[in-house]
Order: sequence, then C-alpha cells, then structure tokens
Amino acid sequence: MAAQNIKLRVPKAVSPPLPPPPQSDVFKTFAEQLAELRNAAENLDLKRRLTLELDGRGKSPAPEVVTRLNELLAKVSKALSLK
Repeated sequence: MAAQNIKLRVPKAVSPPLPPPPQSDVFKTFAEQLAELRNAAENLDLKRRLTLELDGRGKSPAPEVVTRLNELLAKVSKALSLK
C-alpha cells in the first residue's frame, strides 16, 4: 500500500489568483464610457489607474525592449512608461 507513504503539506501562504488579463476591446469600451462615468460620479473625484506588468520570468528585460515598449506607450500618453 504505497498510499501510506504519501505525506501532504498545506502551504503556509497562498497568493490570491491574478485576475485574467483584460481583452483589448475592454480598453476601447472603457474609453467610450469614460465621459458617462465622469458624469455619473457627479462631483466626486474619479481616479483611473492602469497597471502594466512585464514578466521576464525572473530575468530583467533587455534595455532595448523596455525602450521600445516605452516608445509605444508614449504614443498613448506621455504619462505612461515602464519603470
């Protein structure tokens, strides 16, 4: 009975699952609804945040990759960049 030799261990800390990445049409839809969102918020301060993560799987990305990505992000907004 090999099952008697199996030991199970529960991890001490479990990270919450990451949300699925948004589809590209989500950004378009969000942009189209932004004016209505501002109106619905009335006098409240509606803040927007965008998070982009570059996963190098433990490795730092090549500087030229980051430069190219930042050039593309700058076409969207000068305020966007990878750091």
